[in-house]
Amino acid sequence: MTHAPEFPDGDATSRREQIAVASVLQKIAVDLDDLLEELVGHRLGFALVVYTDGRTQYVSNCKREDNVAALDEYLAYLRATTDEDDVLAASIQ
Repeated sequence: MTHAPEFPDGDATSRREQIAVASVLQKIAVDLDDLLEELVGHRLGFALVVYTDGRTQYVSNCKREDNVAALDEYLAYLRATTDEDDVLAASIQ
C-alpha cells in the first residue's frame, strides 16, 4: 500500500504524469550525482523518492539491492527517532 501524502488538489496522478515524472527524475539524478561528487570529491550513493497519488517512484545511482538495504536502514532509523532527535533532518514542509 502506498502512503503518499495528500495534496490540496486531491487529483489522482495519471499514467502520463507518472511517465513525465520518471523522465524528469532521470535528469535530476544525473545532476544530483554530479553535484554531490563536486561537493565531496567522490561519488555518493543516493535514491530520490517521489510520492505521487497512488504510486511511489524513485531514481538512484545504486544497485537495487543496495537501495533496499539503505532504505531498510533508514526506515529503522526513522521509526526509532523523532524530528526533534534528528538535527540533520531535511524536510521543507
